[in-house]
Amino acid sequence: MTALGRAVRQLRQAFAELRARVELARTAYADARKEGLDRIGAGLAALRATVSKQEQHEQGEDAHDGRDSLKARLDQIMGREADERAQRAQNMARAREEARCMRDRLRGALGKDGPGR
Repeated sequence: MTALGRAVRQLRQAFAELRARVELARTAYADARKEGLDRIGAGLAALRATVSKQEQHEQGEDAHDGRDSLKARLDQIMGREADERAQRAQNMARAREEARCMRDRLRGALGKDGPGR
């Protein structure tokens, strides 16, 4: 599988996890509002539920297969993309320099000092 394919798969997994967390937060918020809490209290309850789920999730991952947290995985994906962009920029700079050198050698071989002379 290509690096892009792996990145797409990881992003899809991350998106699915985020979607599940949003749904959990919505449910916790709705339950808290039904119990009579105001919007702030219900929002805090939703955040607590989401954080609790994240902690359980991370503990489970650490115990089972050692995968990174969601944030760490996203950072890794973004870092990999940044590395690839830097490599492409470096390759382009090298290609431009090689093209310039070829033009200079061609000018020298043809006995021309500059363009159009």
